[in-house]
Amino acid sequence: MNIYHIKILFFILNISIIFSCKANNKFSDKAGLSDKSNYAIVIYETNNDNLHVYNTIFTDDLNNRSIMNLSNSDTLKFQVNDINYLASIRFNNDYEFVIPLRPNDTVLIKNISRKIDILSLNKTGDERQIEIDLYVENIMNRDNNRSKLDEITNSLNKAIKSKDEVGIQKYSNAYYVFRKNFADQFFADKPIGADVANQYKNNFLQLYELNSKTRLYKSILQAFPNDKKKQESYWVDILNFTNQINDPNLIKELQSLVRIKYGTNNTSTEKFNKIISDFSGKIRDALINSFFEEINNPDTLRNLLKLYSDKEFSNPLIIAGVNEKLNSIIVADSNKSIVLRDGERYILEELIHEKTNQDKILLINCWASWCMPCIAELKELIPELQKEINSDIEIIYLSIDTDLQSWNNAENKLGLNNSKDSYIVANKDIPYLISHQVEQVPTNFIYDKKGKLIKKIVGSVTIENIRAIINNVD
Repeated sequence: MNIYHIKILFFILNISIIFSCKANNKFSDKAGLSDKSNYAIVIYETNNDNLHVYNTIFTDDLNNRSIMNLSNSDTLKFQVNDINYLASIRFNNDYEFVIPLRPNDTVLIKNISRKIDILSLNKTGDERQIEIDLYVENIMNRDNNRSKLDEITNSLNKAIKSKDEVGIQKYSNAYYVFRKNFADQFFADKPIGADVANQYKNNFLQLYELNSKTRLYKSILQAFPNDKKKQESYWVDILNFTNQINDPNLIKELQSLVRIKYGTNNTSTEKFNKIISDFSGKIRDALINSFFEEINNPDTLRNLLKLYSDKEFSNPLIIAGVNEKLNSIIVADSNKSIVLRDGERYILEELIHEKTNQDKILLINCWASWCMPCIAELKELIPELQKEINSDIEIIYLSIDTDLQSWNNAENKLGLNNSKDSYIVANKDIPYLISHQVEQVPTNFIYDKKGKLIKKIVGSVTIENIRAIINNVD
């Protein structure tokens, strides 16, 4: 039975991860981090010689993830700046926990067993052990009640199928009620003050409350796909809850919701504006940071970064991260011929390899919207080449335009706007144009079925010219 799959969410603005040497567990300090009283320490041990590798995940307030592998007797040390931060740890994909770490905690995990000892260095050791037991026993309670949870799921599915909105509400909330009943029972006989117990309980339950609201919203989408007004009312309920809690611990759940609400492939200004209007505080920061991570087009990044930088709530850490990403893209792209289509970036050399690797001849037509001979040529070529698409010819229409709107307008007039073979250069100095000395357009290149360039034609061509060349290719 899958009892424990360790998952501890660690949220921290300024995280510093430091590993020890395997042999002697000595710490290697980084500059400025010599005060060990500010560290929490996690130690992993086994009582045999079998090697166990642990996957440890740390996530900061912006949902940036750092993943580390630990082996036997490795010691992980990190700086903790706030008592509300959590950490995420996974053991061999077999165990699950949700365990918060506090400043000065030392966590000793032995033999990958159920036993977790919190050797707290502060004065609330007993209370801290109770908090840890809450998260550990929660997983055990879940696994011991699988059949009950399955019944809730089946009842929810029936309510969705019958479009029973009251039933959908009831059974979506039942998941939260299940966790709340466990928490109430857990604290009933614990030697801990009511205020502390309520604080621990509220921190524990808020993610499950959002999870139930998420199930409810998704279920409403399934049951009432055309009722936008009804869907929006449940969405507003989620927004009110998350913005009130304002805890980055909720981010992972929210990310899936945002993809459903705003679209999985949407990296537009519209999505950006919806996020900043719907969310606030740390939740907004983490979602905006995640939004920027999905964008790889440097022009789009720059435009959205400018919009974001002008906002009074802009986070300097996000701005710095996007600038770093832009710099890395520029460095990575310096030797590649980047071309664009539908806002996505492609490497021309890879496209050429991909198309000629299908045992087909490839024609690359270099053109521009402002080039009248190009337009005239394409008006003749496109209808004829469309007839050849399913034969042994592949085509790339490569615009050297520097203005996207002009290119789009020309595409529309030529009927290329829906073509998967139409691209525009990311900039006029891509290596392909330079190395192949494209100094004027139209220019056409023909590659054989092995990817070898066999013909460069400068100036206008006819379909008869192209067919004559292709017919002589082995």
